[in-house]
Amino acid sequence: MTSSSVIQVTCSLVSPTNEMIREEILKQAAHVSRSVRKLQFDQDGMTLSFEAPADEATDLRSRVEEFARSIQRALRRLERRVVYRSQVKKQEHYQSPTPPGVVALGPGQVAVSGSR
Repeated sequence: MTSSSVIQVTCSLVSPTNEMIREEILKQAAHVSRSVRKLQFDQDGMTLSFEAPADEATDLRSRVEEFARSIQRALRRLERRVVYRSQVKKQEHYQSPTPPGVVALGPGQVAVSGSR
């Protein structure tokens, strides 16, 4: 088995992708081929690039483009919505007064001095 060189492959998409579609494409693109590595989108979401062996690049480009288009079609009307967001309350811990003869050394550590 001979190793071929790895090249950067770029796919142009028909429309820009939103954040949720990008996440889904990046998660599932590994199922297209084991040879597809280091997938990433450009800033505007119109171009997807990845690394692949040179001898498989043409085939993988068309397969990844078709895969990305199918994900875009499936999720085009889907929007991310926050249904409920809980309020984060500042947690206050009760500090009991330190009795005489007890010196706090650090979290959970004390030194005791004195006689009974």
